[in-house]
Amino acid sequence: MELDLDQMESLLSNMATEVSFISDTNMQILLSTNVRLWTLLLRDLRLQLAQQRHHGQAGPSQPAPDSRKPK
Repeated sequence: MELDLDQMESLLSNMATEVSFISDTNMQILLSTNVRLWTLLLRDLRLQLAQQRHHGQAGPSQPAPDSRKPK
C-alpha cells in the first residue's frame, strides 16, 4: 500500500508540474483542482495507514460482506 501511495504521489507531482505548461486557463483550473483533491486524499490515506499500524491492524477491520453468499 505504501509503495502504491509513493507512486501516486510521484504521478501527482508530475501532474502539478505540467499544469503550468497548459495554455487553456479552464484546463489549468481543472487540473489544479484535481491536484489539490488528490493531495488531500493521499494525505488522508497515509494517515489512515499510520493509524492502522499504530493500532496493530495490518488490513481492514472487517472484511466486506459477500453479496453472493446465501443468507
